[in-house]
Amino acid sequence: MRAKASSVLRRLPAVLLAVIAAGGARSLPPAPRTLRVCDDVSDPAGLDPHYSFDDKSADILDQIYEGLVRIDANGKVAPALAAGWRRVDDRSVRFFLRAGVRFQDGEPFDAAAAAASLRREFAAPAPPAALFSDVVEARAEGRYVLLVRTRGPDDLLLRRLAQFAPIVPPSLSRRSGPLPPDAAPVGTGPYEFVRWIRGREIVLAANPGYWRGRAPYDRVVFRFIRAGNQVPALIRGDLDLLTDVPAPLIRSVARAPGLRVLKVRSLLTDAFWFTSLRGPLEDVRVRRALNYAVDKSRLIREASGGDGVPIATLSMPGEFGHDARLAPYPYDPARARRLLRDAGYARGFTLRLLAVAQSARDAREIQADLRRVGVRLETTVVPISEGYQIAAEGALRRYDINANVAPDPIGHMGFLASVCFSSASALSAGGLPGFDARYRRMEEARGAASERRRAERLDDWIYRQAPAIFTYQRVRAYGLRRGVAFAPRRDGMLVLAARRPDAGGAR
Repeated sequence: MRAKASSVLRRLPAVLLAVIAAGGARSLPPAPRTLRVCDDVSDPAGLDPHYSFDDKSADILDQIYEGLVRIDANGKVAPALAAGWRRVDDRSVRFFLRAGVRFQDGEPFDAAAAAASLRREFAAPAPPAALFSDVVEARAEGRYVLLVRTRGPDDLLLRRLAQFAPIVPPSLSRRSGPLPPDAAPVGTGPYEFVRWIRGREIVLAANPGYWRGRAPYDRVVFRFIRAGNQVPALIRGDLDLLTDVPAPLIRSVARAPGLRVLKVRSLLTDAFWFTSLRGPLEDVRVRRALNYAVDKSRLIREASGGDGVPIATLSMPGEFGHDARLAPYPYDPARARRLLRDAGYARGFTLRLLAVAQSARDAREIQADLRRVGVRLETTVVPISEGYQIAAEGALRRYDINANVAPDPIGHMGFLASVCFSSASALSAGGLPGFDARYRRMEEARGAASERRRAERLDDWIYRQAPAIFTYQRVRAYGLRRGVAFAPRRDGMLVLAARRPDAGGAR
C-alpha cells in the first residue's frame, strides 16, 4: 500500500492537483458575491485572536485581523501592516508601519496601537503567548516606527509574528481578559464582522475601507455543519467551498455538476503526542513500541483513502529543518510486543486519549492497532474548539495522548515541535525533558545553514525520543463550486481576499 500511495503522489504536481468535474461545455456561472464556506463542524470557542490558537478559528479571524507581517503563498515572510523592517541586531527588529490604515471601528493604526496589541498578546494567559515568551519589549519609537526586542537571538520571530500576533485596536488592548462572546471583533483586515448565529454560521462583510482595496466577495458566510452533512450540502448547492472533503467522497464531489475538487499535499499531519510522560510512557522503549505497533499504510488507506505519506516525526517534507534522512518507524508488531515486554508491560496497560473530531477516524484505526499489542485506549472525542479550551484550562494532564489535525502555518519544523514538546506550551502539559535547551540552541543559530543543521539534529533527537505516535502528512481535498476563484495553500491558510504584490520588506 505504501508503494501505491507513493505512486499516486508522484503523479501529483509538487503542490496542487486539480480534479476536473464532469459536466460538458456549459458556460460557467458568474462568481458569487456571497461565498458560503464550511470549514468546521461547530462554532469557535471565541473570536478574540489573542485567546485563540486552533486553525479553524484562525481561518475566520484571518479575514478580520492582520499582523505586522504575513507568510505569502511561497512560504516567505512578506509585508502586511508593516511596509518593511530592519534587523537592528540579533535581538531587535525595527518595523516601519503603513500610514493611513484604520481599524474597522475607525480608530487609527499606528505604532502605539501595534505595541499595545503585542503587549496584550504576550501577557494573555492563552496558548499563543507561549510562542513569544522570549520577547522582552515592544515599543513605539515614532508614530509609524515600532521596535520589538527579544531576550536572545530568535530567527523564528518574524514567522511567529506573521501567524500568531494579529493587531487589535486600542479599545481591545485596554480590555482585561478575552473579548466577550457578544462583542464584535474589530481588525484592519479585508472583511468585518456582521453577526454570529451560534450553532449555525458567522457572517462577514467586505471592509469598504480596506487599505489594499475591496475584497472580492461582498459577504463570506462560515457555516457549521455536521461532518456527515457537509458533502451533501455542497452537492445540493448550499455551500460554495468545503475545505476538507473526506477521501471516500472525493469522487462524488468531482462528478457532481458544477463542482470541482482541488488537492494539495499540505503541511498538515494528524499528530498523536504524549501529554503525560508518567507511568508506561516514561520509558522510551514503550514510546517506540507504540510507533512500531501502528500500521501507517493501513492508517492512510482507512482514514484518508490513501491520500497521505508516512512521516518519521512531526516534521514534513517542505518544512525548513525537516530531516529527510529519517525513515518512518516500520510496522513491526512483534518488535512492539518485545519492547513492551522488556519494559515490564507484557500484559499491556491502558492510556487515555483526547481526540478532536477531525482526528476521530485516525484515532479509531490507531486504537485497533494498539489493541493488537495489548495497549488499550480510552478515547474521548470533542470539537476542536473544546479541545483547545481543555488545554487552556490546564486539563490536558488528565489524558496521556492528545490527537489533533496539526498544521504548520510557518513552514518550519520547530513550530509543531514547540507546540507539542516545549515546557512553555499549554498543549504539552509539562513538556519533554531535554527539548527546551535543544530548541533554544536552534533558535540562536547564526545563519540559515547553521539553523538548518541544528533543526535537523533536533528532528533526529525527537525521532529517537519518540514523544508521539508519528503518522502521516495529509493530502487535503477542497470541494468548490465552479466560478469560485480559490487557490489552496500548502500551509493550509484560508486566504479569501485578493492580495496584490507588495512593495517593501526587509531593509
